Parts: sequence; C-alpha cells; structure tokens
Amino acid sequence: MKRSRSLLRSLHRWLGLVLLVPLLLQGLTGLLLIVGKPVDRALGRELFVVEPGQARRGLDAIHAGLVARFGDGASFVYRPPRADDESLIVHVDGTWHGRVFVDPYTGRLLGERKGTGAWFDWLFELHAELLSGQAGRAVLAAAGLGGLLLIASGYWLWWPAGWSSAFRVQPGAGQVRLLFDLHRVGGALAGLIIASSLLSGVYMAWRPVSGFVSAIAGEAPLVPPSLPAVAFEPPHRHLPSIDRLVAAADLALPGGQPGYVEVPADPARPVRVRKRLPGETHPNGLSMVWLDPRTAEVLRVTRHDELDPGTRLYELMYPLHIGELGGATQLLLTGISGAMLASLSVLGVCLWGARRPVPRSRRRSGEPAAGRRPR
Repeated sequence: MKRSRSLLRSLHRWLGLVLLVPLLLQGLTGLLLIVGKPVDRALGRELFVVEPGQARRGLDAIHAGLVARFGDGASFVYRPPRADDESLIVHVDGTWHGRVFVDPYTGRLLGERKGTGAWFDWLFELHAELLSGQAGRAVLAAAGLGGLLLIASGYWLWWPAGWSSAFRVQPGAGQVRLLFDLHRVGGALAGLIIASSLLSGVYMAWRPVSGFVSAIAGEAPLVPPSLPAVAFEPPHRHLPSIDRLVAAADLALPGGQPGYVEVPADPARPVRVRKRLPGETHPNGLSMVWLDPRTAEVLRVTRHDELDPGTRLYELMYPLHIGELGGATQLLLTGISGAMLASLSVLGVCLWGARRPVPRSRRRSGEPAAGRRPR
C-alpha cells in the first residue's frame, strides 16, 4: 500500500510538472475571458450596441453587400441580435477572416475585427486552440485529460484518515508545510469545480469525443444532408435569399429564438439555420433546419432532443464550460475554477521546487535545502 501510494504521489508530481504550462494557461485565460467579456463590450460599445428602431432590415441587402465586398468564395455566419439594442454580427471566413458588425435597423456597417486583431479575440483563440487550430485543440484535450487524472490522484492522496485534519492549514510550520497545506486543501475544495471545467473543455475541444459517445450509444453522429440534384444548374452562382430561407426555417420549426444562419461558400452545400427553442440550455440553440439555398426547400429538421447522444451533450457541456448553465452563481464558480486551476498549478511547482533533493556538495557542507529547516 505504501509503495503504491508513493508511486501515485510521484505520478501526481511529474504529471503536474509536465502539464504546468497548458493548465496554467487554461486557468488564466478562462478567468480573463469571463472578466474580459463585459470589458470588451464596454470598450467596443460602438460595435455591439445600437439604437433600437422601428423594424429591422432584411438580411438580403446586407448579404449582397458582404458578398460584393468579400467575394462569393467566402462563407458567412449571421448571428441575429438577441436584444433590441444588439448589433448584427457576421462571421466571415474567406481570404479575409473576421467579424463584421452591422446595425440591423439601418444596415449601416459599424466596424469590423480581423482575425485575432482584437485583444479579446486573441485571448479566446489562445484559450480555445492555443492559436494553433486543430493541433492546439488536440494538445488542450490531452492536457485536460491529464488534468482530470491529476484531480483524481490528488483526491486519493488527500483523502484523510481523520476528518479533523482534512482542511487544516498550518502557517507556522515552515514554508514547505504551508505550500503543501495550501495545495492540498485548495485542491480538495476546488477539485470538483475544476474537473467540470476540464471535462467540458475536453468534450468541446476534441470532436472525436462526441462521436465516441454516440458510437457507445449505438447511434450515428449527425451528418448534414446533401442537396438534391436539379434539372437545370445555372452557369453562375445566384445569391440565396437569406430572408426567404429564414422564413422557411421558421415555418418548419416554429417558435424559439434564431441562433445562427450559416451560409457556406460552396453553393452545393445546404444552408443551416440554428434555433434555440424553449427548454434548451445551449445559449445558441441546437435545434437545426437545413435548407436548399437554390429553392428554400427544407431538407431536414432536427430538434435538440432528437440529436444523437454525442451532439446532444453539447447542450450541457457548452453552457457548463462558459458559466451560463446556472446563472450568476455558476458564472462565479467557473471564474473561481479558472483562478484555482492557475493557483494550484503555481503552488504545485513551488512545492516541487521547495522539496527538490539537496545536492551532495550542499549536504557535505551542512547547508539546508531551500524550504527545509536545519536540524
């Protein structure tokens, strides 16, 4: 038993050291994203806030202007306003990549943000994929799984024989003991909250996880429908009527709030309208309508409760990760989990450094190691 505990302690220490940088980054950037979001909105108020008008303009004229500007090789994802004073946000992906902000009442361009040019967008990409695309997501998923193993091993090592000392911190017992107590008690108190953030982060960062969940349940993951063949294909691309497509989606799936309207660059791919129906916890909605952009024919309607299990779990994982599942309380806990993850990472490496072996030359001279008391 002693040997297995010693091995587990060594695993905990070395795994924590290996994962120090990614876990520290995830904790700090996660906390900064929560704190920074309202700051970003306040500093960029001219992009996000508009004066409410009588009626919103249709999307067709706005879409035509964007295609003329960015080319028909770009894809567009429209995020309709979710409040009367919100701007229309369009994600553009083509030779130019970024976000465009439009007044939904006048159609006036409010501004744009290219790529990760804005500090908040850069911070988000650092948190979501280490500024490295899919490779960064894979690294974060591996680090998240390692973090979950750290928490599990930490709880095993912490589990007390007597509960009277379970949460005891001894400030006067020396530097090493204080670091040890802070790391041990902090991990015990915040471990489950941190684990929920890591688990949801791994689930969102690495797409194969959701496919694996669906495979275990014996269901196939969600695949977009294909466009049906038509008797006549025009020699040039016609712009789809976004307003007509959205109206058709509303008829096929009444009620709820529009989340996104996704218009791909490839005219042979369907347009997808996402909606948030009553009862959905995902802030952007997971109920979907796929449409043929040439005819506005509805190809498929999928409600959030009809999705395969792996995709349906995003309804829990996404709001859990960003702190929107349980209101202000859960948002606060999510921020605390980020701060605690960063703090425990720093405490752990400090404890590792304070407990490092004493070099032979210093042992011969009688000089104590850092953090150790002389006898």
